[in-house]
Formats: sequence, structure tokens, C-alpha cells
Amino acid sequence: MSECITLTLSILREADWLPPSCAYRLLRDGFDLPDWHPLRSGTHETVHKVGASVRDRCINERDAGMLEDHEVDWPGEWPEHAPPCTAPLSSDT
Repeated sequence: MSECITLTLSILREADWLPPSCAYRLLRDGFDLPDWHPLRSGTHETVHKVGASVRDRCINERDAGMLEDHEVDWPGEWPEHAPPCTAPLSSDT
């Protein structure tokens, strides 16, 4: 899509808007992906199982009215019910 940003290494170095569970951000910051991440598990269902998805926390923007009335802080936080990502990548990877 024309509005999409192509993530490059230079953009990733400066990007402070990526959610904490974003694979690009985790790898940039020296962490491995958590077991529930779909790139590790092979399925998006693990994201829903641990509560790291937006399932049931969103509304259709056509039904929302003024989007400013629906701002939330949680996209900038580690998913509340998801296990923490505490395993840094080994230095030889």
C-alpha cells in the first residue's frame, strides 16, 4: 500500500513507535522472539492464546465515530497476559 513504510535498517535504528512485541524491535534490541510469536510458533493462534493480540480489543473504525475518543495506551506496552521476553540473543548469532 502506498501509505506503508518500508522498514530499513536506518529506520529501525530510530523507530521508537514499534510495539514492544514487534519482531523487528525485539531483534534490533538483542532479544530472541518469544515462543508465542507467530514467526516461532508457525501460527497466529499462539498470539491469541497468550493474550498478546488485539482480538476483542478493537472496534470497527466505521462504527467508532471520532477516533480520538478511542485512543489507548496498550499498544506501547508488552502484552499484559503474555509471558515476558527475557532471553537475549547469544552473542554468536
